[in-house]
Amino acid sequence: MRRAGQWLRLIGLLIEMVGVVGVVRERGGQGGVPIRVPGGPAVSAAWVAVILGFVIWLVATILLAATGPPRGGTR
Repeated sequence: MRRAGQWLRLIGLLIEMVGVVGVVRERGGQGGVPIRVPGGPAVSAAWVAVILGFVIWLVATILLAATGPPRGGTR
């Protein structure tokens, strides 16, 4: 379980980094690919990657913290 959690954290971080590179490139004048949200505006694919990567990283971090050994000793 710990190895899978570490892999999920790494994958989430990589997705987030690719999204950040996409956001920076969009700011440089190059247009990105918009994604239509049902009933809402079009959202940049780069921002979707940043948010998705962060959510994957956060879920994996919480899973690792929940399954790890207890820290510290309060009596």
